[in-house]
Amino acid sequence: MSVASEGGVQHILDDPFIMGVVLAAALPLVIALILSGAFGRAIGPHAAGLSLVIAFIVVHLAIFGWPLFPPRSSLQKIVYLAGAGLALGLVLDRISSRLPALIWPAVIVAWLGWPRLAGMQPFDLIALLLLWLAGAFVFDRLLAVRTAGIVAPTLLLVAALGASGIAFTAYAESLSQLAAALAAAAGGYLLWNWPKLRYGFSAGAVFSATTAFFAVATSIVLFTRASLPATAILLVVFALGPLRTRIPLAGRPVLGPLVFGAVAMLPVLAAIAAAVLMATPTNS
Repeated sequence: MSVASEGGVQHILDDPFIMGVVLAAALPLVIALILSGAFGRAIGPHAAGLSLVIAFIVVHLAIFGWPLFPPRSSLQKIVYLAGAGLALGLVLDRISSRLPALIWPAVIVAWLGWPRLAGMQPFDLIALLLLWLAGAFVFDRLLAVRTAGIVAPTLLLVAALGASGIAFTAYAESLSQLAAALAAAAGGYLLWNWPKLRYGFSAGAVFSATTAFFAVATSIVLFTRASLPATAILLVVFALGPLRTRIPLAGRPVLGPLVFGAVAMLPVLAAIAAAVLMATPTNS
């Protein structure tokens, strides 16, 4: 390999976006092995699902450093919310209540959107209410399919890819990077569970990973110029869970998950296309 080629490879590896994605994709494989080994066969498979949000937190800290406390920006709040989602997820694995799926999105929206909430302007209050309802829908739909094999992590992967693309069109590079890292973490977890399902995705795993996704998505809506219609299209992804058993080749362990992922990508592609068409150009 020439010196120029080595320099090009090194330049790629030094890119925070690339390193974040690579690190996020690799960590679930390692974390799943550690957790499953540490907690044994009874608890390990459930604990392994938490590797998604753990990988997300590690990547956030690796790229942006340890956030201030109390946090001053939405970017700093995201990692604290992900950590709180992880802790709540551990509790949720021991109870059967769906109430946290309704209350927790409201907490996320209220904390991230506190300046707007405190301003008590009707338009801002309506926007925050709609965000809360959207979050409750996302949490509810993902928790509803938590026992359906790879459905929940697949939906998280494609939705996070969509959020990353939408944030990128709005020039929100940090949020785009975090969404891409979450997608990569879900991809690493799915790779470990394909074509054979090794670890289930528990309620706690779904709750914690959804917390990370919704915190990033809420920040994109509230603090960037991202297209709101494009972001709304992403909600379609979370309604596709029941299709997993109805699509062609659904019973094939190798091709079934791939076909489902491709189907779930359709609204994501539509959302990104809408975001590109509606993107607000920056001033030169």
